Parts: sequence; C-alpha cells; structure tokens
Amino acid sequence: MVRYEYTQDLENLRGAVVAMSSMVDKAISRSIEALIRQDVRIAEELIVADRAVNDQRWAIEEDALRIIATQAPMAGDLRSIAAAIHIVTDL
Repeated sequence: MVRYEYTQDLENLRGAVVAMSSMVDKAISRSIEALIRQDVRIAEELIVADRAVNDQRWAIEEDALRIIATQAPMAGDLRSIAAAIHIVTDL
C-alpha cells in the first residue's frame, strides 16, 4: 500500500509539473498576442492568471518536499523530485 501511494505521489507530481508547463505555455502565447495587439485587457487578464501559476508552483514545491520528507526517495526518484522543484521555479 505504501509503495502504491509513493508511486502515485510521484505520478501526481509529474502531472502537476506538466499541467503548470501548459499553463505557462498558454500565458506566453497570450502575452505575445497582447503585445502585438497592444491589448491592455489581455495583459490584465494575464496578470490575474499569473497568480494561479504562482499558486501552482507553491503547491508543487510543497508536494515535492512532503514526498522527500515522508518517503525518503533514493537515486533517480530523488533527482526527479529535485528537477521538478527546479523546473517550477524557472517557469
């Protein structure tokens, strides 16, 4: 049971990073659109939406640290978790 939860936690973490990456990708596309069109309304929407991206970042980091603290991952899993933290920080 514990290993299943651990595996599920890792999959959820990966999924959250992918979802956040998609959010950022869409935001970049919309930012370019706002810039080209000089559309202040889109820019303001992006500022509001950025809060959701930031909230997602903090949630992912919290989940990653919880997995490290409670599951003591080794080798490749630990590197994957550390990479997830770095990725969401850069996004």
